[in-house]
Amino acid sequence: MARIIQNLEELPFENRKIYNLVIKQSEGNIKAFSELIGVSQQVLDRIFRIDKRTNKYPSVSYSIKQAIKNKFAVDDTWFVLSEDEDCQQNTPTPKESLQYEAPTFNEMLRVITLLSEQGKENSEANKINAEANKINAEANERNSKNMEKMVNMLERMIGKENPPMEDKRRGRA
Repeated sequence: MARIIQNLEELPFENRKIYNLVIKQSEGNIKAFSELIGVSQQVLDRIFRIDKRTNKYPSVSYSIKQAIKNKFAVDDTWFVLSEDEDCQQNTPTPKESLQYEAPTFNEMLRVITLLSEQGKENSEANKINAEANKINAEANERNSKNMEKMVNMLERMIGKENPPMEDKRRGRA
């Protein structure tokens, strides 16, 4: 159901411009317009109501602007130009669905062949990486064992330099 704003001139310029677009595109039905551009009704409706905390109308959010720009092929200037200054039509119209030419059979075959070749190259690279990982794992294992030996040697060296306290008392140091 369409909700008509009584004091339209109170709305900030961007909010009013969007409300006019709502009226033109969906006969003032905010829910229908929000679905058209892909934002929630609550988010859109909020810019047309005074925020009770600030006692001001909220600014138009980035998500609303992006949705309108995407749907109606307008740029940032549309939001700041008056209706008669618009570079485009007074009321933007939704973009036509994009048309593209389907690829030929030979083009698809070429892409599939390239993907297959890349898959083979990736498989070979994975084998090389697996072998390198195996070598690294073996080296890490050797390093770990050598580190354990070094720790044991250091512990023995420290033990010789610092005999237990009982040995020092008896004069056996």
